[in-house]
Amino acid sequence: DRAKGIFRLGEDWYLYNFVSGLPSTHYMAYRKDSRLELIGTETMDWLAIQNQLQACIISNNVML
Repeated sequence: DRAKGIFRLGEDWYLYNFVSGLPSTHYMAYRKDSRLELIGTETMDWLAIQNQLQACIISNNVML
């Protein structure tokens, strides 16, 4: 299973990877938008994942 994403945190952008239980984070240059990719071998509850991600978005027009 794997998760990777590019997220804007304030004015900065970061690449996050989670592979085989090992997380990593790297600073990135400007990107057009935040992205997340989840890869797994089991069925995922996409609605629950979407709701949890939306709960992480900071209001007043700053998005992760």
